[in-house]
Amino acid sequence: MYYVIGSGPASISAAVALTDRGLPVTILDAGRTLEPERQKILRQLSQLPPEQWSASDLEILRGGDQKSRQGSIHVKLTYGSDYPYSDPDQPLQEAAEESPFHYSMACGGLSNVWGASILPNRAADISDWPIPLEELEPHYRAVLGFMPSTSVADDLATLLPTYTERSEPLNPSRQAAAFLEDLGKARDSLGRARIRFGRSRLAVVASGDGKRSGCVYCGRCLYGCPYELIYSTVFTLSRLIDKKKVTYLDRHVVEKLVSSTGGVTISTRDLRRNETVTFEGERVFVGAGVLPTAWITLNSLGA
Repeated sequence: MYYVIGSGPASISAAVALTDRGLPVTILDAGRTLEPERQKILRQLSQLPPEQWSASDLEILRGGDQKSRQGSIHVKLTYGSDYPYSDPDQPLQEAAEESPFHYSMACGGLSNVWGASILPNRAADISDWPIPLEELEPHYRAVLGFMPSTSVADDLATLLPTYTERSEPLNPSRQAAAFLEDLGKARDSLGRARIRFGRSRLAVVASGDGKRSGCVYCGRCLYGCPYELIYSTVFTLSRLIDKKKVTYLDRHVVEKLVSSTGGVTISTRDLRRNETVTFEGERVFVGAGVLPTAWITLNSLGA
């Protein structure tokens, strides 16, 4: 059995790669989710056209008066909730309160609150990295095999390749369209100044799919799309579960890993029963985010 810890972008990418090879995968995850009352509102809105959305429901999903929020005002909510962020009883919370970094115990991790902008690195930008661009490129393509993209093959693609043949472009606003037209007229002079331009690239299901309607340009992106068109790794996790490609065990917080001749022992805290539970696996991939992954590693080493 192969184990994957977490359900954010790194973990789900690993799970997809392993299941594509026909390997058995179990995902261990804390798995916090949006509050039931907000889930109910979200389900209702997703079944209605925008003109039928209730103003009171939209205000709940917006998060109400932002000035009344407790804690860090800069923490981005999703559907009016801060559930993607850490629990107060987690071991890293005390340090996190003094830190500018955030970590997540949610199903989907911080992909629940990201801006969905997707651009690759350029070779010149990572020349001092231990991993060169040519080693990253196959993985860009692999991720974009399951993650949506609004990219188009424009002038920007010569500098920053799209790494996918699939594209669901969004319609630009009138202001953006006019700006792109002006840039196009100045293409030659901008090129001489080594300035390139192109459309934004977002991980958005712009045209909808079998489960969602397409984008209706309602302008509520920053608060959380009522049709759930902004990509979260929850989408891919749900597909893996539905196709019975993975076993998903939520409410498990991994605390320690111990190597053995046969593989690895994974020690977790079962949040439902508040007791320690162990799993034996052949391999484990730890992708729980920067801070939790570091904490698991240090705790496993007794450091």
